[in-house]
Amino acid sequence: NAHYLRQVSEATTALELLEASRLLSRAKPSVVHVHSACLLPHAVGALLRGTPPIVFSEQGELEFLAGSRLYRTCTRHAIRRCHTVAPSEIIAARLKAFIDDPTYTVRVIHNGVDVFESISETERNEFRISHGIAPSDSLLCFVGQFEEHKGPQDLILAMHGLNLPAVKLVMIGDGSLRRDLEATIERLQMGDCVTITGRIGHQDVGKWMRCSDVFVMPTKRDGLGIALLEAMAIGMLVITSPVGGIPEAVVDGETGILVPCGQTDALRQAIMLAVADPGLRHRIGHRASLLVQRSYSLMSMVQSYDSLYSSLMSHGPLS
Repeated sequence: NAHYLRQVSEATTALELLEASRLLSRAKPSVVHVHSACLLPHAVGALLRGTPPIVFSEQGELEFLAGSRLYRTCTRHAIRRCHTVAPSEIIAARLKAFIDDPTYTVRVIHNGVDVFESISETERNEFRISHGIAPSDSLLCFVGQFEEHKGPQDLILAMHGLNLPAVKLVMIGDGSLRRDLEATIERLQMGDCVTITGRIGHQDVGKWMRCSDVFVMPTKRDGLGIALLEAMAIGMLVITSPVGGIPEAVVDGETGILVPCGQTDALRQAIMLAVADPGLRHRIGHRASLLVQRSYSLMSMVQSYDSLYSSLMSHGPLS
């Protein structure tokens, strides 16, 4: 059985470390799964004892590489005590290079997604109209953190240069840049074409995506995000950046459009191409959907992790 203890913030104090250790002691898990390198200290007891086995899954941003030399050294030693999983071959190779041990294995388990429930054309039009978007408008969708590395500023600037009133943008998420983004939208007088929803429920995210035409994520640092795969799964054309594990799923011109990071003009051109050619959106979106169904299904991911957990419970922790 899986036990979700509760959300614990990134360890910054000895008290937090002690609390995490007590939670693990009470739950007595057969496997500990840590989803970020910055949370590895929470499993310090298991790291020191060598039991229970620890699965470390790095989703690709590799933020610990920007830490101090001491922090990187401690993280490297901690990861060596874990069974490490990466969402792509590219991220796996970067992790192996960081570990600097030719005998160390990094498993690749692709992120998996389910397909959002479909909606009818009537539902789509009614939803759009209720949010001030005409059924005939071209609607772009951004889902992610409002942080610099996700590129929301670049997207707004690219939108500003379009000068196409029938192209609208919905930005779903929140973060430290929200006030700056809202100020930019007001300064550039883009309130009629850009909607910021803030944080909303997953089903509402799915409805917005189902009602959109193009998914845009000009990220500068990423693994292979869930929102991106969800957009591909429902057949949306995605415009994103060739960073992290993204190029393994998004092949430029085949399953999406890739734009170099930070190049606002190139991003604008890609958007113009996408909104001007419904046939292109359909062809690329269809190929992307088939790819996700084949290689990034939720069931496949669950089965892979279940197999890993079962193996660890049978064979025990790393020696």
